[in-house]
Amino acid sequence: MTASHFSRLGMRSKDMFGRPCFYVLLCSAEKLKLLLGAKAIVRDIQKYSQVIASGFGAVLPENIRDRLVKEYGCQFNA
Repeated sequence: MTASHFSRLGMRSKDMFGRPCFYVLLCSAEKLKLLLGAKAIVRDIQKYSQVIASGFGAVLPENIRDRLVKEYGCQFNA
């Protein structure tokens, strides 16, 4: 499968110390439904998806955004 067969999902969260962080996931449509429908915190995200970017902060850094656009065809809201 190519990247076009997968869904890309950006998530904002907080780590266990309360710091803002972000994850960008690549997952199948079926697993995306499971993630979005989860009633509890998903602790082992790698069982459901591939983490293609992550880091700390409330805003995705420009260099990571550029890489995600180039490598995965991600689109971001202005």
